[in-house]
Amino acid sequence: MSYLQLLLGLLLVSNLVLLALAALLLQRRFDSSSQVDVLAELASHTETLQQSLSGQFSSATADMAQRLERTKGDLLQQVSDRLGEGLCLLGNVV
Repeated sequence: MSYLQLLLGLLLVSNLVLLALAALLLQRRFDSSSQVDVLAELASHTETLQQSLSGQFSSATADMAQRLERTKGDLLQQVSDRLGEGLCLLGNVV
C-alpha cells in the first residue's frame, strides 16, 4: 500500500467522521428546538392541570365545609334533644 492510498483512506475516514459529526450537530439542533416546543406544550398542559386541580380542590373544600356545618348542626340538635329528654325525665321524677 502506498502512502498516497493511505493518505486518501485517512482523508476519506476523516471526512466520514466529520460528516457524521455534522449530522449529529444538525440533529441536536433540530431536537433541541423540538424539545423547546415539547417543553412549552408540557408547561401549558401543566398550567391547565394546575388550574383544574385548584378548582377541584376549592370545590371539594367548599363541599367539605358545608358537610361539616350540617354535621355540626345535626349534632347540636341531637344534644339539645337528649338534654331536653333528660330534663323532662328529671321533672317527672321530682
